[in-house]
Amino acid sequence: MNTKKNIRATAIAATAVAALGAGLLAAAPANATEFTDTEDLLTFMVQEEKMARDLYLEFADEYDVRQFTNIAKSEQKHMDAVRYLLDLYGYDDPTVGDPIGGFDNPDIQALYDELLAKGMTSLYKAAKVGITVEKVDIADLKDALADNPAADVTRVLQNLKSGSTNHLTAFRNLRNQVS
Repeated sequence: MNTKKNIRATAIAATAVAALGAGLLAAAPANATEFTDTEDLLTFMVQEEKMARDLYLEFADEYDVRQFTNIAKSEQKHMDAVRYLLDLYGYDDPTVGDPIGGFDNPDIQALYDELLAKGMTSLYKAAKVGITVEKVDIADLKDALADNPAADVTRVLQNLKSGSTNHLTAFRNLRNQVS
């Protein structure tokens, strides 16, 4: 991964971990996700979708709650949509061959590990992790859409944003049910 991608991943990981550490459900700051090109955007998005899917699969196994199972399946569809674009544009998929919970980027790995540990302490905290992940995802997608990407990329990103908005609502409802 190039240096620019490492810097951005580090900024996002630090922001999300700090937000969790403070007990906030804040998203990353808007300037943390400036994408320099389509490849940068798509490789980042597939990793973000994989992290969400992997977290939700782990939480589904731990808590046997429908929201995590269903949303993990949706996150897989999100990954597939981004992977389609990666393939279409001829870009490498940085998630190929990575096991569940495994990431080549050490900053994303650290963030995943932190979020997983937090979510495994209780169903309530797992729902809060889901809320945080979806808020960050929505903020990243808004930033990406503001750059007016190609029509096919825009269509996929808008669909991902719509899905993440639905996921956010589901996790808020879950949090409220178990609080």
